[in-house]
Amino acid sequence: MKDRINKDLLVKRYIENKATEEELAVFFHILEKGELDEQLSEQVLLNERVAHHPKQVSGKTGTRRMYGRISAAASLVLILALGYLFRTELTEFVNPADTLTLHTSPGERKHILLVDGTEVWLSPGSTLSYPDRFQGNYRSVNLTGEAFFDVKSDKEHPFIILSDNVVTKVLGTAFNITAFPDEENITVTLLEGSVALEVGDSGKTIPLTPNQKGVYSKAAQTLQTLPDPEAQKFLDRRKGIFQYEGALLSEISHDLIRQYGVQIFIDKQVADVRFRGRLDSNQEIEIFLDKLAMVTNTKWEQSGNQYIIKPN
Repeated sequence: MKDRINKDLLVKRYIENKATEEELAVFFHILEKGELDEQLSEQVLLNERVAHHPKQVSGKTGTRRMYGRISAAASLVLILALGYLFRTELTEFVNPADTLTLHTSPGERKHILLVDGTEVWLSPGSTLSYPDRFQGNYRSVNLTGEAFFDVKSDKEHPFIILSDNVVTKVLGTAFNITAFPDEENITVTLLEGSVALEVGDSGKTIPLTPNQKGVYSKAAQTLQTLPDPEAQKFLDRRKGIFQYEGALLSEISHDLIRQYGVQIFIDKQVADVRFRGRLDSNQEIEIFLDKLAMVTNTKWEQSGNQYIIKPN
């Protein structure tokens, strides 16, 4: 009963233009959630009755007042009706959300909890732009670089990630997106749940199932789906732990550059050497390079911020 009285009072104070800043914030918050529909409907009906059944008043002055009340009531009916039907658009126009941008430098990673409960692990050298609150029918963010998402389920408000020319639509699931500007491909790897990928504004979506990845070629502008039985590795990768199963040293060097913010040079004689093992980027780079050199029969040298891997 108390909540109902508060909502009635809130609508009344808003209509009379007496609401404080705090009350306005509450008003638009619960308006967007649809929790004022009943109160707005009652106000529309109430003011319709005022507009169509005014009290009889005699005399010119009374007539002017009567029509004034009719006009004001009719205008209020229109305002309330529009607010009721287009509450989302009204909220976005009057009280728009602020866009926040989070950036990680090379060697830095961040864990973010969005307002809807979605968790994001932002990898080094990446940028995530997101609103301080979600409005409308979708929950939309922008990603440049790499991030692991654990999306809070909300079937009424799909989660959308914009990454260059690829749109990832989600209801509630766990997946990883790699979309660095200097890489040839954008890759979305699904661990659990389901996502749909769309290229540009084509309107055509391609679904992914668990242990599958979608690979978009920027040059060819094509999107293909491939099996990825090792998709679960991204649970560790989001924390900076990489498991390699025969990766080329030239490929591993890209991870080292991003994770540590250093320069890596691979001698051509060992560029095709493969490595099986684990990289924990939470440890010093020298620890990993020692292990790498021992397993691959190579050696490394350091010059300032540069590391060179060459034959032993």
